[in-house]
Amino acid sequence: MLKLLIIAFIFYSPVSETDEIYTHQKNPEYTGIAACKTCHSKEVALWQNSHHDLAMQIANEETVLGDFSNRAYEYAGTKSVFLKKDNHFYVRTDGADGKLAEFEIKYTFGIYPLQQYLIEIPGGRLQAFTIAWDTRPKQEQGQRWFHLYPDEQVTHTHLLHWTGLRQNWNLACAECHSTDLRKNYDAATNNYQTSWSDLDVSCEACHGPGSKHVAWASNATDSNSLSANNGLAIHLEDSHLWKQDKQTGNAKRSPVKKSSDAEITTCARCHSRRSNIWGQYQHGSAFLDHYVPSTLEAGLYTADGQADDEVYVYGSFLQSKMYRQGVICSDCHEPHSLKLKAEGNQLCSRCHSAKNYATEKHHFHPLDSTSSLCVSCHMPVKNIMQIDQRHDHSFRIPRPDLSLQMDTPNVCTTCHKGKNNQWAQTVLEQWYGKEKSPAAHFATALDAGRQGIPDAHRLLLLAANNTAYPTIAKATAITLLSQYPGADTYAASQQYVQHTDPKIRLASLDIIDTLPSQLRIKLAAKLLNDPVRAVRIRAASTIAGNQQLLKDKTLSKHYETSIGEYLHSLQENLDDPASLTNLANYYRQTSAMEKAETHYQAAIRIERFYIPAYLNLADIYRQQNQDNKAEPLINTALSLMPDTAELYHAYGLLLIRTDRQEKALAMFKKASDLDAENAYLKYVYALALDSAGKKQASLNMLRVSHNLNPSHQEILLALVPALMNAGHYKEAEKTTGLWLRIAPWNENAKMLLQQIKQRNRQH
Repeated sequence: MLKLLIIAFIFYSPVSETDEIYTHQKNPEYTGIAACKTCHSKEVALWQNSHHDLAMQIANEETVLGDFSNRAYEYAGTKSVFLKKDNHFYVRTDGADGKLAEFEIKYTFGIYPLQQYLIEIPGGRLQAFTIAWDTRPKQEQGQRWFHLYPDEQVTHTHLLHWTGLRQNWNLACAECHSTDLRKNYDAATNNYQTSWSDLDVSCEACHGPGSKHVAWASNATDSNSLSANNGLAIHLEDSHLWKQDKQTGNAKRSPVKKSSDAEITTCARCHSRRSNIWGQYQHGSAFLDHYVPSTLEAGLYTADGQADDEVYVYGSFLQSKMYRQGVICSDCHEPHSLKLKAEGNQLCSRCHSAKNYATEKHHFHPLDSTSSLCVSCHMPVKNIMQIDQRHDHSFRIPRPDLSLQMDTPNVCTTCHKGKNNQWAQTVLEQWYGKEKSPAAHFATALDAGRQGIPDAHRLLLLAANNTAYPTIAKATAITLLSQYPGADTYAASQQYVQHTDPKIRLASLDIIDTLPSQLRIKLAAKLLNDPVRAVRIRAASTIAGNQQLLKDKTLSKHYETSIGEYLHSLQENLDDPASLTNLANYYRQTSAMEKAETHYQAAIRIERFYIPAYLNLADIYRQQNQDNKAEPLINTALSLMPDTAELYHAYGLLLIRTDRQEKALAMFKKASDLDAENAYLKYVYALALDSAGKKQASLNMLRVSHNLNPSHQEILLALVPALMNAGHYKEAEKTTGLWLRIAPWNENAKMLLQQIKQRNRQH
């Protein structure tokens, strides 16, 4: 089941049939599962009653598992009642206006360990109700109603309310719960006419449209005119052959003619945290031609790569040794029933010798105990949607040493309640010996980059170039490097744009975005004709508004093509406020201010809680000297989202511009208090304190800001002079020395250090 996520991604949308530039012509058609049953009865039998088969169903007596016998559930002051009338299922609850009303359940959504329900509201929208049914047995605390956001107090004015955009099936969920999904959104009327070939995740969701395969099977056409895959667009292997090495106890993969990526990326379409950058998926095409998977960014993953939110397996699996050795999903999972191919340790011992691994000498736990299961230590679980236990698919070795350094989760202390990370580390040293040092891990660099510690820049460069690290970790390191500008970072980015792996080239654009205009255009231009669409359109968006500087006719032509693709991807996702805002940003970059304003307003209209649209629209008004329009806009946003630091920050800047310094100071303080870990907000608050004549308070706040992000160049540029003015020359010299270790190329730091040394010589 898919969690309905608060993310600013570009989601799925069908390609326009009239857009001949970007559409493959004469595509095969979807036939529906009925056409598959005749020849593939065994596979269909396995698939029936699987999670894919039951991903979405029409609500009826057989499919609805929840208790609709006038069962009540109270949450956030509203008593919702689940009832049944004339064999139809309803919930009496608060609607978008906060008033109680009865809403019919149209579809079930998912099956185990919970089942959600879809309600149809005007505009062709299906909304996922946020009170779900726990389908687990009673002895496992199941058979109950529960709220997916128990700590949020979600009412009709909250962005997570079931009637809002965040719970909209058409936008966020439909592609991965149905087959041949056609969103069919009409921006002019703000309506959907969404359709599908199969309501659930059927054969063609993975194998692609089957009309040509059916033609091949029935000999209705010349087989030579079909692909080598019997009329299917993609070849999916059942699994590989593995042979155990008696010496190591591990299996080695037999040589195969085809790449493993076909199956993995087929699964990744839905089992990954990703944004959709193109229209209707073309089976057999490159993953990055349609999607951009997330890197190991904070909020989604811990610094060592453990899942910290709903990330759907793929990003975890890419970190694993299993992936690098050629393991594919169907090596462990039967691809049609989705069940494991063996239970318990027997699954792992198919490739890892039980003689070597299923022993107390390896796992140091009693045999036949839960703790002796391979997954207990190597695939720890995390609860998603309150009760859905997801196994980590990075197959990691427990690392309490990393937990000691950066407070990452540790499976040892998760199981051994009351014990701490030091205890776990001591036990491992007793088992394996203190002399055995743990392997270097990318977590050290990613944590340093996130925390802004002085050595972060060097560590990130080392991680980005470490061939032993998984690509997803290296791409994450490159993205973090964008926060550490300088000569070394720029030099590295010149190498990254030429990398053979498109994920690295894509990440390089995060650095390129931070460069001055001429350098940005010079490097991004190299990627305008990249073979991968995700890279091309990202490069084009980086240059948008500056393409006139591309004097080379060939580059100019590449830009026109790739910016066309970028705009096409945005135009097809006009039900997504992120897409509308990106489109508005493009118009703003190209000085089409009226269009930019229109699209920011459209983003707010379809999602009143979308903060970036408010902030960008307010900034347009600032540019146009229309703060009289910006102020009510920001106040409207604050009335909806009163705990949003960025809005108070923007309001503070507006108040400064309109000579209301005292009120501005209060706004900056509010922003700083709301986001206690945001160094930049504290830096701005410190500047405001200084302007108000509160020098000591300003210096104290700069110190706090610096401690939160020791590598931030602007903060250092303000802190060192403030220390000097306050007479703290030793601290100023020490801070400047630290600054130069972080950024040895920084001329401001060099100049200030000379001033400090000159002053010390005079005294």
